[in-house]
Amino acid sequence: MRNALRICLVLLVIVLAALAQEPGPILKNPVQTSTNDARPLPAGAILKVECAAPEAVNLKKSIKVQMKVRNLGSAAAEGVGLECGLPDNVRHLSADPTAQVQGGRVIWVLGEMPAGSERTILWTLEGTSEGELVVRPVVSQAAASARVQLTQPLLAVAQLEPFGGIVGEEVGIKVEVKNPGTGPAENVVLQHRLPAGLQHPRGDYLEKDVGTLGPGERREITLNVKAAERGRHVSRVTARGDDGLEASTDAVMQIGLPALKLTAAPPQTRYINTSTTFNLELTNPGDAPARMVQVHCALPPQLRFESAEANGRFDRETGTLSWSFPSLAGGATKNLSFHAVPTQPGDLACAATARAEPRLEAHAEARLNVLGVPALLLEVVDVEDPLALGEETEYEIQVRNQGSASNTNVQIIVLLPEGLALVKVDGEAPHRLQGKQVIFDPLPELKAGAATRYRLAVRGAIPGDYRTRVQLQSDQLRIPVIEEESTKVYRE
Repeated sequence: MRNALRICLVLLVIVLAALAQEPGPILKNPVQTSTNDARPLPAGAILKVECAAPEAVNLKKSIKVQMKVRNLGSAAAEGVGLECGLPDNVRHLSADPTAQVQGGRVIWVLGEMPAGSERTILWTLEGTSEGELVVRPVVSQAAASARVQLTQPLLAVAQLEPFGGIVGEEVGIKVEVKNPGTGPAENVVLQHRLPAGLQHPRGDYLEKDVGTLGPGERREITLNVKAAERGRHVSRVTARGDDGLEASTDAVMQIGLPALKLTAAPPQTRYINTSTTFNLELTNPGDAPARMVQVHCALPPQLRFESAEANGRFDRETGTLSWSFPSLAGGATKNLSFHAVPTQPGDLACAATARAEPRLEAHAEARLNVLGVPALLLEVVDVEDPLALGEETEYEIQVRNQGSASNTNVQIIVLLPEGLALVKVDGEAPHRLQGKQVIFDPLPELKAGAATRYRLAVRGAIPGDYRTRVQLQSDQLRIPVIEEESTKVYRE
């Protein structure tokens, strides 16, 4: 009877061991632990097995599996053994205590376990491909299982946007580092290798710690550098992490240099009080935009402002005309014009200055030659008329410039009739006599608004009606001006 009972118990243990080889649950804790319920053994021994492993491990990293076998009963268990299948996606590295590897099985011989004793097995594996690793240790009296997810971290780095910059200014190299893999990328470092045209206070090799990037995580990182030279510059950007992870890209930067050129239309000639158009041309001959562009043009007092194109603004207190623009692209041109009326003759100049960032300046001068309108008025008056034979009278001759421009080489020539005899000559210019003609030397200039006077004293020599002829000529008069004054000489 006692032997039959022992046989039944042995059969029960075999059945329970077979049932223990069914897959256990997958735990989602950071460290998985799986146990089976302790079962009573025939001689009072109760065995319990536990298995713990990390939930996820990157490829090429060791997997630490801990298994414990305990005898919770009141009697010793003899011939205790532990066996675990070796999955295809891992390889055995080491075990403590040492295990026997037989094909796809790993076996530990534990021997006798007294009541209350405990045996700990440390097993080290390495994943060879992504997927789920299921560890099912089996003892002759108890079983447990643990599952480990094998993951593969990856790194990728890319420039977020190509950008341009201006020589002498700070520009930002913006890149994105991401982990498109299934496991965490640890101890990630971003490295920059700068070309000669880009400068940083710490040199041309720079590093930035990124830390750990979880699966699918991405980060934007900007490195600010100074643009030292114009042209196309390529910066090598590399991301590195543990276990040989590496990814690189070339960040391309186009660095330019703006410039300003301001020109004015050729000098013009206009008459006084006529509307005149002034033209300025602003050009950026560089290969980068000029920013915060301003143009100022100072008008002289002799110009009366009328209007301006391109939203020009005129300050009447300062006499300054201004334009402003947010930017002027490389190679672009702005045409600026305004209208004004010259109010005085002479040479006028409008001084224009253009300024922009970064530290750009250009100058030009719009010139205008203003011509006045010459207008000479000739007046001839005899003081005494009629004139008794033998008496004297005076001719007063006045030349006045009523125009807006000077007259040059202004000359008076007087032709006396036969009945009048010249007595005396007085004037602002020397004279000479040529028969009955009195010829005054030309005045070099008679300015606008000025006048000159001449006097001739004559005596009535022969009775009759006579006409004294006065001729006015200058450089500006195409046809001389003729004025005649009549004088009657009578006999008492």
